[in-house]
Amino acid sequence: MQNPSYSCNKRKLHPQLQRIWEEQEYSKEAETFKNRKSPFYGLKFICFVLLSVVGVKHYNIMGMLWYETYLLNKKNVHNILRGKKRKKLLDIGAWNGCISQQLSSFVDEIYFIEPSLSFQKILNKKWYHEHQGDTYDIVTLFNVLDVCDSPEETIQSALKHLEKNGEIIISLPFPIKARSWDNRKITKTNLLTQSGEKTFEEAVSDFYRDFIEKNGLKIEYFTRLPYIVSLPETQKTTVYDNGLFVCSKA
Repeated sequence: MQNPSYSCNKRKLHPQLQRIWEEQEYSKEAETFKNRKSPFYGLKFICFVLLSVVGVKHYNIMGMLWYETYLLNKKNVHNILRGKKRKKLLDIGAWNGCISQQLSSFVDEIYFIEPSLSFQKILNKKWYHEHQGDTYDIVTLFNVLDVCDSPEETIQSALKHLEKNGEIIISLPFPIKARSWDNRKITKTNLLTQSGEKTFEEAVSDFYRDFIEKNGLKIEYFTRLPYIVSLPETQKTTVYDNGLFVCSKA
């Protein structure tokens, strides 16, 4: 059985997206993550409120309360990377590494750039390495461009860390609603916000034309996946409709 959230009306996509669109199969792992219940939601919610009141940044609270997310499973990763092994991956905005960790069987080393001190501590306890200015075969931006101040500066910085024949993986919810995890208003500098009335197909097509092409990226792969987040402040899992793009330098 095919989950409708993974589907797409291919004919309504930008022609370049039509060419490389690939539909993913129904994921039992995603369904399990979406429906699970945590006995600690109530306690986490109280801690979230108290920490917010005393002024702790949201992106630090997320690490302290161990926010959990789901985007990829091993079969997704195999399809996205076409089964090719790589040497080094840089995960920008890595959170606790729960997404990029799914790529670990296809890369030798994973490095990170992460502003949250609480998430940094978690990543350092894993086998992740802090970014030291190297270049990488893969650079990932999982749900980063919609929460950063300046997405164009962020993508250009990411490209500087990419090997000549490397690939950059971008994933974010559509239609895009620019938001911030650290209580700042970023709508003046983050110009990606789209009308909530746009369909998924319209939103990803606009993003391709207005952002991917303009920033010197060539798209190699495109799919649709549910991004699921365990949020203490809502006391439930929240599902976002994500587009995922694999790009190379044009």
